Amino acid sequence: MTPHQPRHPLPWTQKLSYGLPAFALAVVGIPVYVHIPKFYTDVVGVNITWVGTILMLARLFDAFSDPLIGVISDRSTYPHGAPQTVHPLGQFLSGGGHVSSFRAPAP
Repeated sequence: MTPHQPRHPLPWTQKLSYGLPAFALAVVGIPVYVHIPKFYTDVVGVNITWVGTILMLARLFDAFSDPLIGVISDRSTYPHGAPQTVHPLGQFLSGGGHVSSFRAPAP
């Protein structure tokens, strides 16, 4: 594309299709990051420093594992031709992790 060619903005439907997965993750992720520190400090009795450290380490792990999983997914072949065959497993594990986060044993 040369500098003199006009740029066409993306249609709103395409912008929406890019943003919807982030919205779905935020619906689950934001409440967890808001409520987990309070739950673990007040109910379970964990020091807030440890809660913050664990949440930070989880985000750092996520920053490195997401690109790695993306590369693995891009290079993998699936029996039905799409990664949708693996997604239910990830959804199940993610849901189980979120539920178990709030079922910590009492001290």
